[in-house]
Amino acid sequence: MKRRKWRKRVFNKAATKVVRDSFSNARIQAIVNFHKRVKNLNVKKTPDLKKMHLEAEEYVQGEIDWIMKDPEAWRWICNHWAGSDFQGASDRNRGNRTSKPGMQSFVEVYIEGHKGSDPDNPEVLCDEQATEKLAKYKENVIQRHGPEFDWRAAALDVEAIYEAGGGLRHGRWGLGDGALEYDRIPRPQRTSQGSSSRRPSRAQQEAQQEETRRLQEETRKLRENNDYMMTFLMKLGGDVPEFRPPQPYQQVPPNYFIGNPMTQRPPLGDAPSFDLHLTTTALLPAKDHHVEMLGVLGLLTG
Repeated sequence: MKRRKWRKRVFNKAATKVVRDSFSNARIQAIVNFHKRVKNLNVKKTPDLKKMHLEAEEYVQGEIDWIMKDPEAWRWICNHWAGSDFQGASDRNRGNRTSKPGMQSFVEVYIEGHKGSDPDNPEVLCDEQATEKLAKYKENVIQRHGPEFDWRAAALDVEAIYEAGGGLRHGRWGLGDGALEYDRIPRPQRTSQGSSSRRPSRAQQEAQQEETRRLQEETRKLRENNDYMMTFLMKLGGDVPEFRPPQPYQQVPPNYFIGNPMTQRPPLGDAPSFDLHLTTTALLPAKDHHVEMLGVLGLLTG
């Protein structure tokens, strides 16, 4: 029975905090939405934004999706935020928190709010998830600042929380969500969980190098062949003819060969024509080029 009452008290306390923080964050988001949608201004979520108050109609224009499911409730909340009672209590509580000497740190408050049943082990909290979060945060802080660092009394180490929680899972901090701003993490440390930082293995590197060498060798051979053909064609005299892609076979007119001494034979079948119908004697003024030219003519004429 005693255990049940304790669980109920812990649940009510936690639920009250969750609801209060949800509406506090909703008010800040409404201020941001109003400035962006109405005044076309980008306002960042900073601690100073909590000091700002709007009129009821201005809050209404900064609509929050999950509250807008009930428009009457949304308007009632906006009127409550714009009321003098809420603004006075908000400013007064904020002043009390900043002026109170010897304030507890967030970690101390977290441990107190999640206190376990064993007073001799304060770091063993009321549930395994909270205990694991605290242990990971402690480990990262000590790694960053050394074993003598008073990690309980110190302010929250944002980067340690980010590393301990594995980033912003589902857009939430692993520890201290609601007390931290999302833009406090340096950009280089924001990594995607889906990306991989593994380097290629030695075998993969050697395979890539071998493929690179093969492509370079093929490129070298193609360049040599191209230089050889260009040199050979230049020996024929004149400019190198412009390359024409293979054309589809067309019917040759009946009088195409009449009176054309340079033409030795018609195009064969569907073979592509390069419009180069030259005789061996016309192309080979030099005897030492006879063998090379016969090979080239064989390629050009099919």
